[in-house]
Amino acid sequence: MFNKSKKGFTLVELLVVIAILAILTTVSIVGYTTFIAKAQLSNDQAFITQANLTLQAAAIPNPFQSASQAINELNRNGFAGKYNTYSSGFHYAYSLENNKMYLIDNHNAIIFPAEQVELSTLWGLYNDNRTSYVDGITKYVAMANITNDAHFNEVFASGAHTIDLNGCFIDVDATNAQITASNGIVISGATAGEGANSNYTLIDYAINAGNYPDFYNQYATLENGTYVVEGMIFTKFVHIHGSADVKFVDCIFYDEARFQYGDSGSGYGSFAFDNCKFINIGTNSEIWAITVLSNQKVSVKNCTFTGLRTRGAFNVQPCVDGAEVEIIGCTFDGTANDYPLIRFVSGDGSVKSFAMKDCTFLGLGKAASILGYRTADTTVTASTTWSFSNNKVASSITTDMYVGEVSTATQGLYDAFVAGIK
Repeated sequence: MFNKSKKGFTLVELLVVIAILAILTTVSIVGYTTFIAKAQLSNDQAFITQANLTLQAAAIPNPFQSASQAINELNRNGFAGKYNTYSSGFHYAYSLENNKMYLIDNHNAIIFPAEQVELSTLWGLYNDNRTSYVDGITKYVAMANITNDAHFNEVFASGAHTIDLNGCFIDVDATNAQITASNGIVISGATAGEGANSNYTLIDYAINAGNYPDFYNQYATLENGTYVVEGMIFTKFVHIHGSADVKFVDCIFYDEARFQYGDSGSGYGSFAFDNCKFINIGTNSEIWAITVLSNQKVSVKNCTFTGLRTRGAFNVQPCVDGAEVEIIGCTFDGTANDYPLIRFVSGDGSVKSFAMKDCTFLGLGKAASILGYRTADTTVTASTTWSFSNNKVASSITTDMYVGEVSTATQGLYDAFVAGIK
């Protein structure tokens, strides 16, 4: 028999193999990381390119007068919720003078488009957090309500800054006299500039079956048999039962603050809105700004509907016959989804009358139409008396987007709406 000696790898050989594997792994990781970084940068550049094409088209023939107008135009065209950069530590910012969005890297240098632009001329997008602040940028558009004291105190502790609230509000403890906030509500934390209002009270209050009396007692004044709620900001679901008449004056409805009076029953009182703002409604759920139920008399005057994120302004769904709706002097700024701005839905009831006067439709965004129905629900307005007069529709809204799915059943509504355009 023969003895065969078995020879293994030496320690040196094993170490050499491990070292080679480590080098290959490092090279692979570096290559993969570089690939990911390039892909993220490419995505950011694509976002900027598409945004700028949208802005340039929208500014013809009327240039934007504020940074918030540009942001709202982007929101109406599907950019809402997409302002976080793909590249870590980078930022988007807007130039009102150039009407362009720019990409800023983590060294605060403008890298796309490759143009010489001073940081001080740009508007940053402030999301109520530290990471959205850019050293060197002193002007910001609020992308949300500003309520975080810690972040605000850290980034705006000193120096002059300008904040376009874009319809949002600022409510923080500290106040820097050099900070000017406009185009929104200043509760505390800044100086109210032109277009800002500082007379509102912030409440975070959901009205439900257990505490309607508390709502009336705490926030409303009884005037001539009507509960009047004035100068407040709602951020949660406002749902009222009972037969009382309720009116909201100079109030703001924000975030999840959709409004609904009653449910599928009858016998509810009237409700009214006067000079109220509905801003960024539906941030976390698919909701309408106002739902009309039962046989109420509904009056909405001089109100604005801006940044509707999931559905439209009105969902008219009477569950018994007799609803009377009037919308006067209101401004609609489109939606970020494909629902009509005003939708009629059969809830086993019908609309008695619907009047719209002196209203302005600035754009539709992703909205399917100004007026519309849920499929096959035209019976809800079969016997409705329509009244449209002195309304203004932007040229970007074509006639086929006035009423969704115009047919024999909806032709009367379409004709009445067209006749009421000035």
